[in-house]
Amino acid sequence: MTKGVNYPLGPLAWADRIGLPHMLSVLDALARTYGEDRYRASALLRRRISASLIPSPAPGEGRGPSGAWEG
Repeated sequence: MTKGVNYPLGPLAWADRIGLPHMLSVLDALARTYGEDRYRASALLRRRISASLIPSPAPGEGRGPSGAWEG
């Protein structure tokens, strides 16, 4: 993106700088305002944000060797 369209930062650098949740809110606002698919956030972005909001299991809890939840 920086070389092809001369943006000051590429999308991954922006994500690192402003954070994924803020990036998603900006994309959603642009999509609502302009009604264009090019501003639609990807499903991967939404999944990454959702996964980061889920707390990790406490030590000793979580999936065991069989894949079943333990704790």
